[in-house]
Amino acid sequence: ADAVLLPGFFLAPLLVLYLCYWRPLRREIPLDLVIKAFAFGFAPGVVLVMMAETALAGVFFLLCFHEQIPGWYKAVSSRVPHAKAPHRGRGLGGGLLDGLGAGGMLGPVINVNEDTLSTPRGGATEDEDPLKELEDAYGLTVARTPG
Repeated sequence: ADAVLLPGFFLAPLLVLYLCYWRPLRREIPLDLVIKAFAFGFAPGVVLVMMAETALAGVFFLLCFHEQIPGWYKAVSSRVPHAKAPHRGRGLGGGLLDGLGAGGMLGPVINVNEDTLSTPRGGATEDEDPLKELEDAYGLTVARTPG
């Protein structure tokens, strides 16, 4: 049923191409040049949009989950032995990123293996609520919604 919408997505660019190129300029500018110019503008545009969307997703994450980040960080860093160890050595940034290899300013290095994820903590039973386990383990607030 959604395939009916597909021609509509091609209609606007083809209309612009017809009005701006085909009618007035098809004898003066070769079609190959028009397609190359479109592709040259399209490729960098896609990369810029992806970078902007990534930045907006980060801002969205910080705005929506800012209350949970300290609890999550505390829960994770309490389970990682490297997070409490003093950082020695110089990082890549010469002061700004000291201790990069062992966490440093950017936080602890988290090593998670499958045994850590699959073994229940504290003698948990099979019928224990998995969302409650996530809340306890990582400091997340998980709410069930109907449906």
